[in-house]
This record gives sequence, structure tokens and C-alpha cells, in this order.
Amino acid sequence: MNNLDLHKHFAVLELKPGASLEQIKASYKELVQIWHPDRFQNNPQLQQRAHLKLQQINNSYDFIRENYDPDDISEDSEIDPSKISDLNELRDALLRCKFCSPVPLLLKIDFKKAGLVSKLRDGHYVYHLSHSLGGQHLYITSFPKSENFESSYNSVVLSYFGAFLGRGEILDIVRQLRGC
Repeated sequence: MNNLDLHKHFAVLELKPGASLEQIKASYKELVQIWHPDRFQNNPQLQQRAHLKLQQINNSYDFIRENYDPDDISEDSEIDPSKISDLNELRDALLRCKFCSPVPLLLKIDFKKAGLVSKLRDGHYVYHLSHSLGGQHLYITSFPKSENFESSYNSVVLSYFGAFLGRGEILDIVRQLRGC
């Protein structure tokens, strides 16, 4: 690892080298909120700049994360390893996530790209999207997309996303839903 590269990546996250893991996470989370392209939907030029800036932030965060002991990262996952079978269990698992949060703006284009993961025991449907910006989205509906997209979109009861550390939490939940 080149020390100059590390300094460059810390600068992208607006930090000095040697920042704690908590400082890195906090800065990353704040920058993602500031630069998320969905905030600039009404201005295509700003949206494109935000998309590029977010890619740079994501790349730097990944680079820095790879240089820390993986044990520091893996202890953040507190997902219950048992299979999730209904909406209440899924909601509880999502609430236990440290780095996931509700989707601030439910976009039809994202929901449309999401694929079915599971039908829960109580009749709810769970859809998952690996977003092009690296985040993971999870949508829970009371109506299947296969029967009627609009009805399914309008029946979303929960929608969560996770980026970087949250990405792992969402993927853990998806594995549980699939019984892996």
C-alpha cells in the first residue's frame, strides 16, 4: 500500500490519516447523504456530478476499509442467523442493523429493477436490488410485482437500504430469506 494513496483516500472522505473506524464510518455516511444523486433529480448536471463524486467516495471508503483488520469490520454485523419467515421477524432484523436505514425516497425505477427474494409465511413479498452505486435495497410488499407492478409498488410496507457496512447487513438478511 502506498502512503500517498492512503492520504488521498482519507482526503476524499475529508479526514486525516489515522482517523478511527468510527470517524471513517461517520464521515462516509455524512458524505453519502450530501452527495447522493437522488437529491439532484431536478438537475441532470448536478445529478451527474453527484454520481461521480459518490463513486469517488465509495472507492475511497472501500480502499480504506481494506486496510483495516477485517475483524474490526465483521463485528458490526449483528443479524440473527436464524431464517426469517414473516414481516415481524424481518422488521426486527432490519431494526437490529447498525448501518441500514429506511429508503428516503422510494423510486419506481429502483423498485422495478429489484428481484424477488422470498415470499414470507404471512404472505408478504421481499424484493432485493443491488444498486449500481453499490448500495443494497430491500423492499417488502403485500402484493406481488408479477401480478401488477403498480399495485405492488403501492403496497410497499417497508423499504430499507444499506451502503458499505450496511450492504453486508442487507446481504446477510437476503441469505437468511433464501435459507442459505
